[in-house]
Amino acid sequence: MRISSVKAARFFLIPGILLLLTPALGRAGETSKADKPPVVMVCMVGNDEPSQVREQRFVVDLKLAMDGFEIKQIETGMKDFTTLTLPEQLGRIRPFVDEFDAVATVWLEPAGSDAVLLHLVALSTGRALVRIVAARSGPDTEKELALAAEELLGEVYLFSPRHPNEAVTRVVTQVKNEVIAIEPETEGLRVGAMPLFQLGSGIYGQKGPSLLVGGGLGMEIWPWNGLFLQPRLSFLAGPRGQPHDGLVSGLRLAPGLLAGYDFRVDRFLVGPFIGLEAIYSLADMALGRGDVHTYSWWNFRGSAGLDLRWRATDRFFIGIQPAIGAYPIRKHFTRLSDKSNILVTPFLDWSMALMVVVFL
Repeated sequence: MRISSVKAARFFLIPGILLLLTPALGRAGETSKADKPPVVMVCMVGNDEPSQVREQRFVVDLKLAMDGFEIKQIETGMKDFTTLTLPEQLGRIRPFVDEFDAVATVWLEPAGSDAVLLHLVALSTGRALVRIVAARSGPDTEKELALAAEELLGEVYLFSPRHPNEAVTRVVTQVKNEVIAIEPETEGLRVGAMPLFQLGSGIYGQKGPSLLVGGGLGMEIWPWNGLFLQPRLSFLAGPRGQPHDGLVSGLRLAPGLLAGYDFRVDRFLVGPFIGLEAIYSLADMALGRGDVHTYSWWNFRGSAGLDLRWRATDRFFIGIQPAIGAYPIRKHFTRLSDKSNILVTPFLDWSMALMVVVFL
């Protein structure tokens, strides 16, 4: 959803139906005029300059987020508003709700030195439905809380039999579509299939051609959320090139295992990984008068890189894995006529894998 970055910072969400208001309040929430935009009321309760500046920025972002709503700022006239109990706070804002016929009331409260609480009270069938969400302080806190207020208002009215007006209906529809579009994330052991495309080349110690291109098949295993294992088998063509007066072409078969840990940021996952491959290589060398010599050897490759992927659905991921690899064995191929090295395998190389993961 659009405010997943706020949800990642949430440390609690307290839904509740906390207080029965007067019938007049209920009628005010249900009979807003068709030719008048619905009102969202912002209580300005900050007692110090940083809090007041934050509130002003929040109001600006709220106006952008809740297009079609009228944003009303009110002063409660109480310096100790944030220290009152919730029923007392609702009693204080009740006259303003009556006056502006507001569909929702919001205010911000500090929660320690690094968090901010957003309170939202919305009227529905004569009741006050209260939502409280917390976000960590940062440069985008006000913008994220403004988007959170829009979503919370949609959630409050999601199951209401009759929405107060067209603007609220649009917000409810938007929230409903987002909830339906995102599948719930599954925890615990998961197994998926993984086709991949690969390429790479030497970056240190090589002589002659070193570009490799190919693909492979593998599995992705999640023992638990975050940690992943990837057993895979890759088939690569290369190196292929023409050093001096000869031609080199090669093939590589590489079974291996990768292990890493991903951190989730909204729909994206990012994290480090390490890998180990056992590599069987073949190289055909046509040199001099056209004689072809075939060489084969085993090697190992250790690698480290970054896993970057996008979650299209809970079962379908697309990602890339840039990495740097190192080899303990280096092969030298020498031309007999002049004893010169025509091919030296690299000590370090780079690789890039493009993968698709489909969980079963």
